[in-house]
Amino acid sequence: MTFRLLWTRKPVGLWAPVSLAALLFSGCESHPPPRPWNPDSPATFLKRVMASDAQDEDRFGSTVDIDGDLVVVGTNNMFAHDYRPGKAFIYSRNEGGADAWGEVLRLAASDGEDVDLFGYAVSADGDKAIIGAGAEDNIDIDVGAAYMYSRNEGGTDTWGQMKKMIPSDGQSGDGFGYTVSLDGDTALIGAPLRSETAWASGAAYLFARDQGGTDNWGEVKKILPAGLPEAAGYGYAVAVNGSKAVVGAMLEDGAGENRGAAYIFYRDSGGPGNWGEVKKLTAFDAEDRDQYGISVCIFEDLLIIGAGWKHEAGVEMGAAYIYSRNAGGPDNWGLVKKLSASDGAFGDGFGFSVSLSADHAIIGAPGKGGEIMGLGAVYVFQRDLGGLDNWGEAGKIVPVDANETCWFGYSTAISGDRFAVGAPFKRGGQAHGGAVYLFRLRS
Repeated sequence: MTFRLLWTRKPVGLWAPVSLAALLFSGCESHPPPRPWNPDSPATFLKRVMASDAQDEDRFGSTVDIDGDLVVVGTNNMFAHDYRPGKAFIYSRNEGGADAWGEVLRLAASDGEDVDLFGYAVSADGDKAIIGAGAEDNIDIDVGAAYMYSRNEGGTDTWGQMKKMIPSDGQSGDGFGYTVSLDGDTALIGAPLRSETAWASGAAYLFARDQGGTDNWGEVKKILPAGLPEAAGYGYAVAVNGSKAVVGAMLEDGAGENRGAAYIFYRDSGGPGNWGEVKKLTAFDAEDRDQYGISVCIFEDLLIIGAGWKHEAGVEMGAAYIYSRNAGGPDNWGLVKKLSASDGAFGDGFGFSVSLSADHAIIGAPGKGGEIMGLGAVYVFQRDLGGLDNWGEAGKIVPVDANETCWFGYSTAISGDRFAVGAPFKRGGQAHGGAVYLFRLRS
């Protein structure tokens, strides 16, 4: 197996699998002329946001989430030279004026230390946000942590910290908080480096509000599939929605190497309050190093799973798979459609990020090139486009002002008719300061 080393400044390292490593270089800054907006685009461009205190190598937009009028953005500054603890930002639609999408607050951990990777994962729901810090040192080195914030904690619109969450059995190098997902009173947190059933097999933890006391976010359960192999990457992608949770294991070998898998869990499966495994999913056309499960998103009875290095005609282009809960039978989670880019090419990373609503899927392809190397793109797919329950490609979106190695599409999130796209290598006044672009879907 091959891995991309993400962290080398501590004795125990936090890593992630090779996915876009071929694009990881600084390059020379280019200044292309602005591109005219495509009148046939499936979305309207709303706003580009950048950090108010942007610094070199912040890689703002490495993670993003949107819920209603709220946007939360995280950074990935592990390559910065000043050993920052990390940061995250909250934006509101009407902050600074109608539809201004202004910055409300910069979040920082109450006990932040150098290179905690605070902001490496973010998720938002309603008036709460959870921020992951996968290299935070609490019980031991790089165990990791996640921080829960509430809009009115400590005062109106103050976004105060409610709870710092750590695993009950944390071990050095677990990477707890490397991925996070929040829905209502439930938080799902990945620890993809935890040695559980085997070396670095991974784990995921569920926390719930009022567990252990009013407004306390306490650990409910560690969820694991049976027989998880070593270095599976289980927990590298997580998503929770209502009583359902899904965890990606993008490096699980299966019948080959790094083919990937994803696991679905239900609340109350196996007993009241238990979260039991109900289904293991793998790609019907799995090949070595596809990395199926590199990204996951669940929305009600729909599920999308990305395979950022899926081989198509022998070329690593990427793909995504949409499943429906009752396709092929009650609770079957059958495949509805495999999605591919109409203009797919080697190294696109299509499926590296995915997000899903009732009628739309947003697929990131941060390695997409063309006239500008590493520009990136996102693809919008629409339900019933091209036939009943078909998911047809509605269009491709690229940023109008991006430079090379922008990685537009590295992160995506959708809420209603609005969606957000991260471009962590976007250059402004900084080298790789990063940006997030906001769009509204056209009706």
